[in-house]
Amino acid sequence: FHLVPMQIPSILPDISSLVLYHGFLYFQTSFIIHLRRFNLLELCLRRMTFYSVNDLRRMLDALPTLQRLSIVGAQWHGAEPDHPFPRKPWPRSRVRLNGLGIHSLHQQWAMDVRTIHFFDWLSDSGAVSEVEELNLYGLMLVEDSVVTMVNMMLLSARKSPKLDRLWLNFGPNPNL
Repeated sequence: FHLVPMQIPSILPDISSLVLYHGFLYFQTSFIIHLRRFNLLELCLRRMTFYSVNDLRRMLDALPTLQRLSIVGAQWHGAEPDHPFPRKPWPRSRVRLNGLGIHSLHQQWAMDVRTIHFFDWLSDSGAVSEVEELNLYGLMLVEDSVVTMVNMMLLSARKSPKLDRLWLNFGPNPNL
């Protein structure tokens, strides 16, 4: 997908919504620079494989006009780290989402420390401070870490004065 941000803004300068389906996302500095040329309002990442939490975070911060984010069926590249990430204060995000949907199709993704770290960033960076709609699907509450992750997200979203739609599904994926 490295060619996507380099080509699409010049071909379709007014594109406001982008869906990326099946692929790997990892970022170099030049990719982030080209990504900033987008004026995306909506980004949907379906069945994408992410290389790192920082890549995902940097990508979102490079899209300051982004309002809606949907992540469906994500995976992480490589084995889960043996140790949890240190919890630290995050710098404020430039992104202020008004809609966030995260649909986990695999419980292993939800329990992975990288996913928990990503939720930590979303919760603490201000990215969901103006959220109007939050949709969390398929995050089975079978591990304390997942319960904590979802609780942090809900506490952060609760601070949004605009939140009026909340969709939660903590059951197993019916497609298993």
